[in-house]
Formats: sequence, C-alpha cells, structure tokens
Amino acid sequence: MGIVNNYKWRIFQSAFKQGANLVIFLMSAKVLGHYDFGLYNYSLAIVLFMGTMADFGISLSSKRFIAEFYHLDKNKMLLVLWNSFLAIFSVSSLIFIVILIFGDFFVGSSLQNILILAPLIFLVPLSALYDGLFMGQSKFREMALSSFFSAIISIPLAYILLKNIGLTGALISQVCFYLFAVISSAIFYGKFKVKFNGEILKKIIKYSVLIGIANVGYFLYARIGVFMLGSFGYFEEIGYFELANKIYTLAVIPFALMGNVLSPAIISMKLSAPLEVLRVRFKNVLKYTLISSLVVSFSVFLIIPTAISFVLPSYFGSEFMITLGIFLTFMPLAIVDTLVSIGFIVPTGKVKTSSVIVVLGVLLNIVLNYFFIPLWGYVGVVTSTAIVYNLAAVLKIVFFYRQSFSNPSVIDVERV
Repeated sequence: MGIVNNYKWRIFQSAFKQGANLVIFLMSAKVLGHYDFGLYNYSLAIVLFMGTMADFGISLSSKRFIAEFYHLDKNKMLLVLWNSFLAIFSVSSLIFIVILIFGDFFVGSSLQNILILAPLIFLVPLSALYDGLFMGQSKFREMALSSFFSAIISIPLAYILLKNIGLTGALISQVCFYLFAVISSAIFYGKFKVKFNGEILKKIIKYSVLIGIANVGYFLYARIGVFMLGSFGYFEEIGYFELANKIYTLAVIPFALMGNVLSPAIISMKLSAPLEVLRVRFKNVLKYTLISSLVVSFSVFLIIPTAISFVLPSYFGSEFMITLGIFLTFMPLAIVDTLVSIGFIVPTGKVKTSSVIVVLGVLLNIVLNYFFIPLWGYVGVVTSTAIVYNLAAVLKIVFFYRQSFSNPSVIDVERV
C-alpha cells in the first residue's frame, strides 16, 4: 500500500509540474510564429543543457544517499541538502561566468535569449535536487503540494507575459516557472542542517560523476537533434521535433514516476533481501513495462494526430506525422529503458556501463546526423535519434541483467 500511495502522490506532483510545463509549451506554440517557437526551443535547450551540466547527477546521487541515510543515520540525512546545494551552486556559478565571458563564441546570435534564461542554470538543478530529496525520503505528498502551488502561479503569469512581450515573455515564463518551483519546494521540504560535511559531499560528488555522464547523455539523446537542426538553420523544424519530443516525454512520465517510487524499495531490497528476490522483481517489472509501453505507443498513434489537428492545427501536416511516426519506432524500448534506469540501475549502483553506453550513443548520434542530414534533411535528425534510442536501450538492459544476476560472485552492495 505504501508504494501505491506514493505513486498516487507522485502522479499528482507530475501532473501539476509537467502539466504546467505543457500548458506553457502549448501557449508558446499558439502565440509565437513557427520561427520564433523554434528559436524559443533552441535557446531553452541550450540553457537546460547547462542546467543539466550544473546538476551532473548530484540530484540523483543525493536521492540515493538520503534514502540510505534515512535507514542508517538520521543525522547525516539532515546534512544532504546543504552539501548538495554547495556542489550545485559552485558548478552553476562557474558555468554562468563562462557564458558571460565566452557567450558570443558559444551561442553567437542567441546570446540575448540565453542571458534571459541564465537564472535557469541555477534553478533547474536546484529544482531537480529538491525533487530527488523528496523522493529519497518518500515525501511524495509534500512534493505534490509544492508543485501544485508553483503551477497555479506560473500558468497565468506565463499567459500574461506571452500576450504582452511574445518571445521574450516565453523565455521569462520559463525562469518564473522554475523559480516558483524552487521556492515552493523549499517551503515544503522541512528540516535540514546548514553544516559542511566533507565526507558526505565527497560521496555525493563521487557517485554523481557516474550518473552525471549518463544524465548529460540522456539529455543529448533527444536534444542533440535540436542543436543539430539549429546549426543547420532548420529553426522552424525544431518546433515539429520538440512537439513530437514533448508527446514522447508525456508518454514516458508515468513509467519514470513508477521508477522513482520503486527506487527506494529497490535500495531497501538491495540492502536486506536475497539476490533472487531482486532478480524476480526485475524480470516481472521488465515484462509488464514492455507490455504497457506497447499499449501506450499504440494509443499515441491513435489519439495524438487528431488532438494536434484541433489544438495546434498549424503544426498538423506531413512534417509532424513523419516526425511522430519515427518517434513511435523507439518509444516502447525507450519507456522500458527509462523505468529500468531510474528504478533499478541508479539505486543499485550499476551505472558505470550504462554511462559508457550513453556516451557512445551520443557520439553515434552526432556522427549519424552528419551523414543523414545531407541525405534526408530534417528527417535525418529524427532517424538518427530513433536508431540511437533503440540500440542504447537494448544494450543497457542486457548489460544490467548480466552484471547484476548472471554472475552471483560479483553481485554485492556497491559502496561508494
């Protein structure tokens, strides 16, 4: 019943947070022209990438250790937030300084938009940190309430900004969205200690490096397409790509939520239960997730085209249908990979091989883009994304199973 109740609150939280994000996304698509909407997504992708670099797995690493300290040492648990904040603030500040000095070189004509979005370099990883700490302590109710209050403030403000100042308003609305998310999370979080602890900070950073490589890779899997499209001048097509990617993201969310809810139980099982119990749980989850992912993908195929024709008729056409069709070719395996990664790979500490696969996948994606774009243009970007998603998902699941369950002598609690 604990997992079911937590999953319920996690669904509420995601509905509020991702729902608000989706509403702002759709309002931006409605109000902005195709070119400005593409430029908006291109600029946002760049800054979100910086935010992902600033986090670099610290939020997920903190989630793991606060869950372990919750069972083993309550005093250390209270120190995780502050020490994680110090790590994130340091890296975010460094990235911000680099952008101020070398922004013209890195982002060129998009610098003005990037500077408007620059607070996200701090706010995105802090929001992810609070989410991770909430989940690590199974505080899903508090997490949902914080998302609710930030959502009800962000949506009307975004509408006002979009209507009055267009593209600039869309960019500012994203900053406001994450700012309110961080403030509301801080209000609902509860007790923590403001005290530096080198041992805890070292553990968090050491484990975060492995997760961070994977996280950056995950971000680039889809968003490298946005960067490539922007570099080749396909700004209008970025809108179609991001629309399909948003649909994919929404389809994945329920499985990511289940992975988040499942991970504390997997950590507890890893610490106390026999290996065979964990293996049976993994196989059952894998089977039912694959079946569910096929059902979800088929539902997207049936429902989404009609929905887009009503909600965003200017985007409904051959470009969108081709993009959605290619996304559907990797959606089932990507969904399975998402739940396995969040629910099993990260909490059991089996992230090294996964990180290598992710990095190689990003490199392959870049190489394929340079081959496919001259041949097929915009469609080449989507095709390379599909190939990499499918290949990486299969490799990660297979290697995780072999490393975790095929050779019992190497299965042990990996202390970091």
